[in-house]
Amino acid sequence: YSFILRLNDYKSGDVNLDSKVNVLDATEIQKHLASIISFTDRQITLADVDSDGKITIKDSTQIQRITAGLI
Repeated sequence: YSFILRLNDYKSGDVNLDSKVNVLDATEIQKHLASIISFTDRQITLADVDSDGKITIKDSTQIQRITAGLI
């Protein structure tokens, strides 16, 4: 069905699923780490930007660095 989205439809880091990787995604990761919001399985996979198997502040920082053009 066309309404079913696959992980491959999103880039790593696109946690809020808006087809962009930006500071909003970094903020979502920080909220998740602070237990303010919960992630779906898809979001958990996308939030692990450094592919170390964990969601940490490093993932949020990586998105911030990408957004700032440092990477």
